[in-house]
Amino acid sequence: MPPPTLGAKIKEDVVELFHDISDVTESIVQSIARLTQASVKEIGKTDRGVLGAIVDTVKGAVHGAGVVSGAAAETAASTVGGAVEGASKVATSVGRTARGAVIGAVRGHGQTNPEIAEAIFRATATAVRAASAVGSDVTVAAVGAVEGAITVSRETEMEATTAASTAATAAIAVAREIGEHAETRVRRAVEGTIEGVEVIARAGGDQPPAHPH
Repeated sequence: MPPPTLGAKIKEDVVELFHDISDVTESIVQSIARLTQASVKEIGKTDRGVLGAIVDTVKGAVHGAGVVSGAAAETAASTVGGAVEGASKVATSVGRTARGAVIGAVRGHGQTNPEIAEAIFRATATAVRAASAVGSDVTVAAVGAVEGAITVSRETEMEATTAASTAATAAIAVAREIGEHAETRVRRAVEGTIEGVEVIARAGGDQPPAHPH
């Protein structure tokens, strides 16, 4: 049997993480950040390339979160209250995973502004797209990704407003692909003030800025 792909391996690792860490809090965010960082650094050295590694890793991470939280939601769905609680757990898990994945992608890719922007944009777009694929609320993934961009910007030379704008722009671009309703909801969710940072998406942006300041 051939070895699992990067995405499949990350998915398995994230499922295991959620089983080991029962409380979906900052510990999950940091664990997923470390997992993503290690994978991007390692696979980025190969012909697959670092941006391909970011896509595979983030997709696998969000799908893993969807598997675990989706199973929990099904278990809780025997009552109306349980169904609501289950849906909330799915959203929370995917949001935390998106946040950690963006942090890890930036840490694994590099420290220059263009590299940071590429990592944030690619990781956010992948997280939102993957959240849609697992049936989760894309707005929660989008907000989690913006939070991750803001968090990791404090370790780099990129301003938090630029990092947040890059993530918001990516999230809205993917939501636009999903549909007008999704775009409206995501835009409302990510534009405004998040973690004390004013977030404004770039108009019509579907790529990271070439030389952010």
